[in-house]
Amino acid sequence: TLFEYDQRFAVYGNDFVLYDYKSPLNIPRDKSSYYDIAIVDPPFLSEECLTKTAVTVKFLTKEKIILCTGN
Repeated sequence: TLFEYDQRFAVYGNDFVLYDYKSPLNIPRDKSSYYDIAIVDPPFLSEECLTKTAVTVKFLTKEKIILCTGN
């Protein structure tokens, strides 16, 4: 499942969820602890973005997280 702000990715149908890190829990409730692993590539490395993205990831995953920072 792709959680993404850019609606061009809506072409992926049910595999796309509109996501804005500024509203970290504005996501489907049925996805709580749904994923075994999450691969996260936040759009910004600011404290706000990373903190709010972490809230989302904690809600979505059971245990494993891969964080890509581009560095």
